[in-house]
Amino acid sequence: MVVTLTTIVPVLMAVMDSGITNVGFDVLAGSLGVSVDEITAINTSYMLAMLVAMPLAGWFAANLGRKQSFLVSIAVFTAASVLCAMSSSLNELVLARLLQGFGAGVMQTMSSAALVDAYPKDMHVKAFKYWGLGIMVGPILGPALGGWIFANASWQFAFLINLPLGIAAFALGMLFLPEQSVRGERRPFDWTSLGLMSTGFACLLYVLQEGPRQDWFSSPAISAALISGVALVAAFVVRQLLLTKPLVDLRPLRIPSFSVGITLAVITGVSTTGVAFIVPLYFQQVLGFDSALAGLGMLPTAFGSIAAIQFGGSAIAARVPPALLTIIAIGLVGAGTFWLAMLGKDVGFEQIVWPRLVQGIGSGMFYIPLNVLINARLEKRDLDGATGISGVARQLGMSFGYAGLSALLAQTQLTAMSEFSRHVKTGSLTPELRLAPIRDWLISHGWSASDAATATLPTFGWFVQRAALAVSFEQTFLVLTLFFAISMPGVAVLWRLTSIGAKTQ
Repeated sequence: MVVTLTTIVPVLMAVMDSGITNVGFDVLAGSLGVSVDEITAINTSYMLAMLVAMPLAGWFAANLGRKQSFLVSIAVFTAASVLCAMSSSLNELVLARLLQGFGAGVMQTMSSAALVDAYPKDMHVKAFKYWGLGIMVGPILGPALGGWIFANASWQFAFLINLPLGIAAFALGMLFLPEQSVRGERRPFDWTSLGLMSTGFACLLYVLQEGPRQDWFSSPAISAALISGVALVAAFVVRQLLLTKPLVDLRPLRIPSFSVGITLAVITGVSTTGVAFIVPLYFQQVLGFDSALAGLGMLPTAFGSIAAIQFGGSAIAARVPPALLTIIAIGLVGAGTFWLAMLGKDVGFEQIVWPRLVQGIGSGMFYIPLNVLINARLEKRDLDGATGISGVARQLGMSFGYAGLSALLAQTQLTAMSEFSRHVKTGSLTPELRLAPIRDWLISHGWSASDAATATLPTFGWFVQRAALAVSFEQTFLVLTLFFAISMPGVAVLWRLTSIGAKTQ
């Protein structure tokens, strides 16, 4: 149990920090004197560093040892968190987040591998029941904790909170983490492969992050970045397959059950990130919650995930097919998302609790079956490379979900605004009849006649914008629901492939 706790704390820190700043961009931007668009670079740098570090974790484990690599990554992450808190400019914070993300990538990958190595195969499900709490609760706890910190304390504490956790994780690792039982084949560090991988990921991440702002492929820069990113990543993959001792071992992809698990990891990343990204925005921009209440609104999902992870592990132990649990989980997340789509813009906090709880149950139930599928036929010598590949798959899925929903929200809001404006211009009511009730309401609430007349038109515009926002979020929730629905037959096909693979073992 102590070993499990040793691996939970680092992974909780890593995934929590990927979203802890999401509800405080305005606070950070104001403190550093930059725009909100510019401050998003701190998340881009963190995600890029994680993407690069995860596949390198196998090299570190094979050459330096898993325990040593794990401890160093905890130390790097913790020190970088302090540097984030000490940053006085955007450039300093971006550099600190790069270092923090690199430590997080290795730390998260090593924690999974260390857990599998520490327990016999028949205890993996039980161990992952607890370890999965970090993976599933971290992205939910991050915005909730960040919302409270940004509303009640200095922004630096969003990073300094990692200091006691990092020290505790390092001490636990030193004392209780065993040395790895089987070490992979040692291999030289290939700087060419690193250059191809990191540059390719940077190009693809640029496309995903900047595509919504630059109208995607109508921008020559986005088109060039996509072509370059795909070409560089393809060259990286080819090089790894040709080298006798590659920087990143891609051999686990030849195992059918592992490939199935990777597909599910991408689906998980897209769906859970999509929901986690859009819901806080919906709370703040449509329902009018402040950052603290928006963070609090994420807690029902955390509670649902905690309960569902335990149930999922018990169901796997009772020999319930993992893919069946996955289908049920997708259905629950889709049902909760559809429920949110039907709420509209005039609801209170108590009305969002139940759909968020349903989403949390579905998200939590997804995790244990996924890891069973990924690790089912892996040899211990393939463990480090496999966990790095699965980590990259999850992170890319998260990026796809973030970028795709950003674009969808922007487009649906623009369409809704155009539609509302057309109705206003062609409606049967004259401008005076449309604005008079607003002016009268302002006067009845203490405004002078002249001030009310001045404020009437901007107030009317605010109502129109809020209505358009509500429509755009409703449509985006419905698209997410459709995504979950069409994923279920795909999982059924993967269920069949996994069953065939099990029979050939």
